[in-house]
Amino acid sequence: MAVVHKVKKEWPVGLIELTAGVFAYVQPTGESGVSNAGLLIGDHAATLIDTLMVASLNQPFIEAVNKATPLPIVRIIHTHHHIDHIGGDSFFPQAEVLAHKDARERILKSGLLKPVFARFMPRFAGEFDRVEIKPPTVAFEHDLTLYLGNREIRLIVFGPAHTPGDVGVYLPQEKILFAGDIAFFYVSPLAHEGTLKGWLRACERILAMDVETIVPGHGPIGTKEDLRLVRDYILLIQQEGGKALDEGYGPLEAGKKVNLGPYKEWREWPRALVNVYRWDLERKNQLDAPLDIALYMKIIEELEKMKVE
Repeated sequence: MAVVHKVKKEWPVGLIELTAGVFAYVQPTGESGVSNAGLLIGDHAATLIDTLMVASLNQPFIEAVNKATPLPIVRIIHTHHHIDHIGGDSFFPQAEVLAHKDARERILKSGLLKPVFARFMPRFAGEFDRVEIKPPTVAFEHDLTLYLGNREIRLIVFGPAHTPGDVGVYLPQEKILFAGDIAFFYVSPLAHEGTLKGWLRACERILAMDVETIVPGHGPIGTKEDLRLVRDYILLIQQEGGKALDEGYGPLEAGKKVNLGPYKEWREWPRALVNVYRWDLERKNQLDAPLDIALYMKIIEELEKMKVE
């Protein structure tokens, strides 16, 4: 049963200072392609946590960063490989780019997907050809600790979850976590490359951490209470979607059977279709099997239809 909660429809946006030298850049709506980022300012240089997807989104982000600090951006840390978190890397040509090794492998292939991006994010279709993918220069496999002056920055490997290479950026002294797309707050999670079991493990790991502020990949700045809603959404997909699958429904129809309750008020709520499809594959141990393109395209078409109904 869906957990009863109050759904946030609007939230503070722009470059928001969380504590001295630590900023979250939060965008409205959190829809496909509209993600958040972060800025960490040191004594002599600054670090970004993700960039945005296309030039029209990156320009106000860059202007906000330049107002916050005159220091050079020398490092970009990526939470995962999706284009809405890496598309602006080329605007910072002097910055080294860090990502999990599985994310790096997928970033190298991102350019091949531009026609797909244009089809399913038509608002930005005219900009994808101008996106330049910048391969990470540093790849890591396990948790990694960096320092920005005296500030400790822990890169925590959460994947496979939303993607195979999810990384959280944790500031232990400040009790702040940039969670990437492990956290979708009041925007429906999307597991089209993920594992729901892994995503739940990541949520539980964060809930056990000494964290007070969570910056999600999409949606407003929140806390563990907001992350519990994400965890419970995934449990709902597993339970209700799994029940419909057990009753013999195919993944498309099973997705429609899920009673989302208040989660139906979250933005992008029809993504439940994709998430049940992914859960069906996971239950069958087929996450690495070739994608059923015809079925997946049918699900996506139905998702887009449901969004305007």
